[in-house]
Amino acid sequence: MPRLTPADEMLVHQIPEPLPNVAVHHEHWRESYFFVCHPRSGSDGDVVILTMATYPARSTMDSFQMGRISGVNVFALHDRPYGDDPHAPAVGPVTVEIVEPYRTVRLRVDPEETPLGLDLTFTARTAAHGLRRGTMKHGHEIIWDQSHMIQAGSYSGWYSQDGTTYEVDEWWGQRDHSWGIRDHARCPMWMWLALQVPDGMLSPMLMTARHLAKRAPSL
Repeated sequence: MPRLTPADEMLVHQIPEPLPNVAVHHEHWRESYFFVCHPRSGSDGDVVILTMATYPARSTMDSFQMGRISGVNVFALHDRPYGDDPHAPAVGPVTVEIVEPYRTVRLRVDPEETPLGLDLTFTARTAAHGLRRGTMKHGHEIIWDQSHMIQAGSYSGWYSQDGTTYEVDEWWGQRDHSWGIRDHARCPMWMWLALQVPDGMLSPMLMTARHLAKRAPSL
């Protein structure tokens, strides 16, 4: 008998399998969030990064907390098995809450359990922009096959490191949400840039010989 999850109650299925299953079982299939923020000057100050990802082939989720604070690199990793709920965006002390889709996201990391704690709210300042599905194969072997969404926004709240708390007031940054197969080690080239400007964001992606340069329209 297939094992059902709370998300299987929703009208969201895309294949005739319970939601933890994906169309192509592959060790590099993952779905992930990526959030990054920095002062508007962009030339100095701290950088704070948070990720969260799910790996169906391994039945695990993980979250990286990274940044550069007062000139020091900070890094932490947490993971968890799927257990009874493989879809809840929570890993140890880390939670991601979609308050309003494509508008507001709240990020929280308990400072008592990890070097980099935070409570930040992302507010969109551009529309979400979905890139075309990208694929690359070696013969019949899939190297890259994924969809990607990018969005510029501002962040407010706080973050802390070693007992010191720092305020974040309308910092610029981006978020992205990707899903599919991506074997980074076998991609000939992978470069991702997000250039923040007052009325939007320039987001070039370099992937092998492919060059995408898209500007997300303002809200």
